Amino acid sequence: MPVSLPKLKSNLSPRHLAGRTLKWSRYSWLDVKYFYRNHLHNGPSKQAYLKDPPLLSEPQRRVVEELATRGVSFIHFNELFREPERWNILSEAAQDFVNSENVRKSIQSYQSNYGNAAWKEYVVKLRDENPTIRWDSPWLQLSLDPPVLNIVNSYLGLWSKLIHHDMWYTIPLDADRAPIASQRWHRDPEDRHMVKVFLYFSEVDAGAGPLEYVVGSSVGGPYQNLWRHGYSPGEELEQRVASSDRLLCAGRAGTFVFCNTNGFHRGGFSAKRERVFSVSTFVTPASSSQRYFKVDWGSNQSGLSEAARFALT
Repeated sequence: MPVSLPKLKSNLSPRHLAGRTLKWSRYSWLDVKYFYRNHLHNGPSKQAYLKDPPLLSEPQRRVVEELATRGVSFIHFNELFREPERWNILSEAAQDFVNSENVRKSIQSYQSNYGNAAWKEYVVKLRDENPTIRWDSPWLQLSLDPPVLNIVNSYLGLWSKLIHHDMWYTIPLDADRAPIASQRWHRDPEDRHMVKVFLYFSEVDAGAGPLEYVVGSSVGGPYQNLWRHGYSPGEELEQRVASSDRLLCAGRAGTFVFCNTNGFHRGGFSAKRERVFSVSTFVTPASSSQRYFKVDWGSNQSGLSEAARFALT
């Protein structure tokens, strides 16, 4: 049976937008713009999803329910994929990236220019800007396989779009360095309802700078309206959010983190060891963000489901 989920609450509704009692000061133009984009663009993918909703395993069901109630969930690779050989192939590819000339040179460059680093020079990425990726690459296939895609689509309640995929290596930093860029509390702007899927290829403990997430800060949660757009001002978030609601997303190699990153989150400091992980970003058709990569479709597209094809088009 399709999974039954708590209904997500939105801070916008047709009544709010159309009624005479609308208090416009409560909403920004971004809120109103999103409501109409959601109304105009998400309908067909919702209908496609409802026409044939995926059947979820018990582990998948748990992840979807935790996404709906908390905004974040964890599950190990072995719980979703009973394919040890596949994990070995992905791990070897990740290790090749870690040992690559690109990572070595990036570490040297960062260390020599440490005092002048102003953005995310501490992150080394596998892919260049606007890359072309074959649809059947192991990384896209992992993101589009039913064990992953069915979780994402069931949480969003529609057929989603995959707009980004990459592999990241985080260079260890001095622990007393001031936070910059995504190390500050922020909301990702691509969509109000979105999912990032992280897969750890190294142990990510407190010394590796794991992601931190404010539980309940995505749509429907108690913190959904807290600094609705962008970054939080300074350290005020820690004063407004209980420490028990600030979750450290640590995990061993093979840990998946499913997360609605429109909720408040920040990247931690990799102070003692590097952090190696892949990341895939899924949004709804209402998102105004363009895909960050091009798809090479090749000639043989057998085995690609309709939902997976939709995710790439």
